[in-house]
Amino acid sequence: MSVTIEHKKVYELTEKEEVELKRMKNAMFPGQPGSKIALPVFIAKNEKGEMVAFMEHTPAKKPGDDLLISEAYVHPDYRGEKIANKLYDKIEQHARENNVRDIVALPVSKEGKRLFQRKGGQVIVSMRRHDQIKQMKGEGHADPLKRNILQIEFWKRITGRKKR
Repeated sequence: MSVTIEHKKVYELTEKEEVELKRMKNAMFPGQPGSKIALPVFIAKNEKGEMVAFMEHTPAKKPGDDLLISEAYVHPDYRGEKIANKLYDKIEQHARENNVRDIVALPVSKEGKRLFQRKGGQVIVSMRRHDQIKQMKGEGHADPLKRNILQIEFWKRITGRKKR
């Protein structure tokens, strides 16, 4: 599977790319309102020019800043094709070119966590949503920690660059 990867700022997206990106963001969390397109994004397109994946990140404003990968998604038909690896490699190249200190991510899927771990990331903060724990206790569950509770983890890839 051959994909091309492009880096775009919000104002550089075509109307078609914007529609495809919104569709993918909505597919990440069905039934939830989709997040806005507000950050620079790496997009992967197939041979037909259709968007199949994206990785959105905060811009590095000055040398030594951290870069946050805010959202990433690969269309189910294209998973297992190493597209997320290719997107991450582009993010890392972009970080080096912009003298970014560290790359930070909030992976929510097991695949995202495995990718970031393979790329040298490590958990720096892990927390559980307390409102979900309280809600589950109210529902009469004996041990809410045995249930599936949203766990938020911040991952960091240390690049070794010093903050200026």
